[in-house]
Amino acid sequence: MVITYEQVFGVAKIGDELREGQGVNYKPCPAVASLRKLLTAHPYLAGGKVQGTGPLYVKGPNTHEFTRHHAGLAVDIMLDSRNTSEFALGQELVHLFRRNVAVMKWRSIIYANLMFGPTGGVSAGGGHEDHIHIDWHDPSNVRWLEPINSIPLRLKSGQLIQLTPKQKPKIAKSITWTAEAETDFATNPTITRELADVMTRHSSGSLSPSGWNTASLSGKTALLNVGQLSGKWQVSIGDWNGLFYFDERGGVSWANSEASRKHPGRWSVNGSRLEWKFLDPGDFRVFTVNLPLDTKKMSGTILPAGQGWFTMSKAGLGIYV
Repeated sequence: MVITYEQVFGVAKIGDELREGQGVNYKPCPAVASLRKLLTAHPYLAGGKVQGTGPLYVKGPNTHEFTRHHAGLAVDIMLDSRNTSEFALGQELVHLFRRNVAVMKWRSIIYANLMFGPTGGVSAGGGHEDHIHIDWHDPSNVRWLEPINSIPLRLKSGQLIQLTPKQKPKIAKSITWTAEAETDFATNPTITRELADVMTRHSSGSLSPSGWNTASLSGKTALLNVGQLSGKWQVSIGDWNGLFYFDERGGVSWANSEASRKHPGRWSVNGSRLEWKFLDPGDFRVFTVNLPLDTKKMSGTILPAGQGWFTMSKAGLGIYV
């Protein structure tokens, strides 16, 4: 779908007069609509945290532009990284989006001065200290009009002022949705379940910020060989013996035996630790193992403190304890 400047700002042509307070005509792409629906199902996020429709203009500098936000291709989630609780929640949401990129098909994320790509890349920069930006935008899909040096704006007082295009002397005249933007994941059970788990942990105060740098958050870390992790592990926790199953896409599950039902969860790398959590209702535990892995036998701790420890070994190696 092609979204034009004229559609968004309700004018016959670029350069026509705008009116203070008129707002914008906003049509979210299916992916943005999906994410907004999932997020606002939770009261904390529904209370003004989910934004990103784009303003008519920015007061003060009196600048004006037509952006990916106006075109319905981006969401802003207002979580201030300078607030410990919000930063912890912001990190968890970024981890969730990265784990589920194959379903969500986003193209870019920025948060707390780190930029994330859909193939696992992480780079420093980008600002966005007070909110997560996530989009389904391709800059090559923008068509420009130039030269254009000003746009008239009629204030409520009746005064006419001139707005400066932010990227003077040009302004976007149309933005075409990407194929990824057409993705509808609003009813995806995995994302729904994981988001509910994150918000429950946030409400209980059990989230805390973790490492936030390019080395620890790169898609492939030298500390973890995913191929060594994936597969079936025999586990002992106190007097319980059972199985953990890991896959290469961030999934983990537990079962009492090979014939028993598997209970799903998610794993991720946090700095020099491998961490995972199961999604059973009421299970607040986080399992942790220091990296790199010892694929013959290893032990780990269960958080929060006081939950104990566990040992596990790759099934079939004959060292189950």
